[in-house]
Amino acid sequence: MNQKESKALRQTIWGVLEVFAANAILVVLILALLSAFGGTVSFLFPIVVTFGLTQLIYVIPRGIYLYRQKRWPRFKGVLIGAAIAVFLNGGCWLFFYWVLSNTHY
Repeated sequence: MNQKESKALRQTIWGVLEVFAANAILVVLILALLSAFGGTVSFLFPIVVTFGLTQLIYVIPRGIYLYRQKRWPRFKGVLIGAAIAVFLNGGCWLFFYWVLSNTHY
């Protein structure tokens, strides 16, 4: 692997880590809200919706910025990180569906 490929790989990894760091901050804020307000499933549902929307708030502008700057490796890393976050968010939605469908009133 030459120096140019190595730098591109590092930038891609930094892009993924950038999205993971933003997600980690958001998860810490969500957990703080849950502990402050009692943490029920009915309270957690809007937060999961908000988690998906906040992805749009910071990932899309960051991707547009990197695209316009022609920083392709970092752009790819942000897209990879966003795709992983989408799959994890989808898993949360499936979990909530399972919890709510197994709840007997």
